[in-house]
Amino acid sequence: HNSFFTLIMVLCSAMWAISDSTTIRLGHHLGNQNLQSAFTVVKLAATIAAFWGLSVTLSLCALRRQAGDLISADPKVQELSYEMSALVGSSYFLLALFYTTMSVLVAAFRQGKIVIAFVVGAWGVSVPVAYVLAFHVPSKWGDWYPGRVAWDTASGKGLGLLGLWLGLAVGYLVTTIIETTAV
Repeated sequence: HNSFFTLIMVLCSAMWAISDSTTIRLGHHLGNQNLQSAFTVVKLAATIAAFWGLSVTLSLCALRRQAGDLISADPKVQELSYEMSALVGSSYFLLALFYTTMSVLVAAFRQGKIVIAFVVGAWGVSVPVAYVLAFHVPSKWGDWYPGRVAWDTASGKGLGLLGLWLGLAVGYLVTTIIETTAV
């Protein structure tokens, strides 16, 4: 779990660069009331972010088996890594959209919308959904998921680590939807 967060942080460094440069350029054009250039910056940033997000998504999904080998020599960790790679990889594309919309809102001085999106999505949705999915739903709910590891639940209930990550994904989806509608 911690290894995947570290991997995501490394992969996000490119997104942070795209996000920061977008915020700076967009803020410059908005300050000069040059809307045509501002739209060009947003389109360019969205294209680059989508390309990077899709590249990471495809890599993590295609290299599911190898991801565990990079993280640990422990077979159980490798198995959990295999389970998480498709979900984390698929969610990364959504994260690319999230960073782009956040850049636009910051450049437009609409940080209040980001706060609302985070409170609702990351705290109001992600935390309770992750808790319920990880510990309280019937474990058979995870049977649909490819590479499902069923042994990671303490009480035999819930989806374990998969439930935690699904909760995070749902929360960030809600956050991204709120941010996108605010743009």
